[in-house]
Amino acid sequence: MRPIDRSDDDEPIFIEVCGLRIHVPIVVINLPERKDRLAKMKSVWPSAIIQEGIRAKMPHTGCALAHIQAIRKGFLSSPVCLILEDDLELLVPKHQFLDTIKEVAKEFYKFDVAVVSPNYDDLQGSQVNAAFQCKRVHESNWFQAEPTFHLLSTHCCVWSKRSLPLLERYEQMLLTERVFLPIDRFVFTNVWDPSIAFTFETCISDTFDSDAEMPGRVEWTMPTTWFNPSQIVQQASNETSDHTNQPNIVFVNKHLLLEHCIRATSN
Repeated sequence: MRPIDRSDDDEPIFIEVCGLRIHVPIVVINLPERKDRLAKMKSVWPSAIIQEGIRAKMPHTGCALAHIQAIRKGFLSSPVCLILEDDLELLVPKHQFLDTIKEVAKEFYKFDVAVVSPNYDDLQGSQVNAAFQCKRVHESNWFQAEPTFHLLSTHCCVWSKRSLPLLERYEQMLLTERVFLPIDRFVFTNVWDPSIAFTFETCISDTFDSDAEMPGRVEWTMPTTWFNPSQIVQQASNETSDHTNQPNIVFVNKHLLLEHCIRATSN
């Protein structure tokens, strides 16, 4: 493996693919009223493009629509982009984080989305997707997810332009079909049903007064989703979610995710 050129370990991000130098735009999603978060992100990511957050009646729909708009902004100048939520925290030095991003961005033609440090939910007491399955797709800690409810969080994602048809269908579902479909679920599985009642699905009962108002079952084509389970980034644990007004979910067993991935790929 060729050593990383430390002269190019800061922003803007560039990768080399088949002899072409490709820019990887950074887009940060930020609600206008969260100027505190915006200032913090600009201090860390001075080259970032800003995408305003969106609020919607259906829980998590505004977040999903903002992600789709942010991805489109990134694709205006590149076939691959990095999308960050404004409560992101680095757990490693910035140059190490950028090395990870460049490493996977060079493979953008193989995946739809690559998620860095997703949360892992062991779903204790639930029978939904009890078996966690994935396969290693890179010599480093990059795995491809099979449909699962164990993984969630899209606070740090590399998106490939090959995902656009799936994103356009997802956007259509959100805008015209009255579905409950957080982007975390869109990325990591292929079906949602109102009988699911764990993690952030619990916000549904706070929004709708009766079963008749509940959004129905929905199915979709899951993207080709890669993920890196290493603890590289996290959502700030002392922050409140913009969409549920509750503290960000931080799973204490997140450190077990890499162990689960290795076990799943060795079976």
